[in-house]
Amino acid sequence: MPKRRPSAEPSHALRAWAVAQLPWALMAAAVLVALGVRTPAALVSAGLLAAAGGLMLWQRMRRARVAEDEVASRLQEERETRSMENIRPLEWGDGLRSGHPLIDQQHEQLLSIINRIVHNGHRTHDRALMQSLLDLAVKKLREHFETEDALLRRIRFPEAEQHLAQHHWLMQTAETLAERYRSGEALIGEVLDFFVDDLMQRHMMRDDAAFALRPAVAA
Repeated sequence: MPKRRPSAEPSHALRAWAVAQLPWALMAAAVLVALGVRTPAALVSAGLLAAAGGLMLWQRMRRARVAEDEVASRLQEERETRSMENIRPLEWGDGLRSGHPLIDQQHEQLLSIINRIVHNGHRTHDRALMQSLLDLAVKKLREHFETEDALLRRIRFPEAEQHLAQHHWLMQTAETLAERYRSGEALIGEVLDFFVDDLMQRHMMRDDAAFALRPAVAA
């Protein structure tokens, strides 16, 4: 019966253990040399040993950090992808028209920006691009609300104060979500759920319809 060759696993494990201990061994040797032989040459040697051990530890920590960052990035991408599963772009149509040319122009512009975020959210995980588009959406939303607030006051819309209060809440929420996305606290799907559902579908398509057909709006 042929003899079995000894497994190579113990030797590999021993080698891995030795490599893992090498930086510490170099630094320990540096201390021993520095304490045992107090000559300039010995001190130089001790310094070189300590530097070599320290460099190995730094490289090891750097590789570990890079690996951790890569894992974290992949997990974040997976979470971002899952958060986008139920988010779909909207089409411009009568539901978003108010009958006022400037308001309609702003609605369509906002919709275009939000749809760009949706499309990019499904295709890429470029946070810099997404943040840039979110910042643009927040800026255009602020301009839109300022325009609409002034219009509602001018036409003396009966529910103006209630509508303006909605604008205030929506604006604060948009700014908060954009900042939370910037800091990594919010997923892009969470942000888009607000922009697509709360802002576009509920507010602009439902609440803005309350004054959309009033002749005074076009004045």
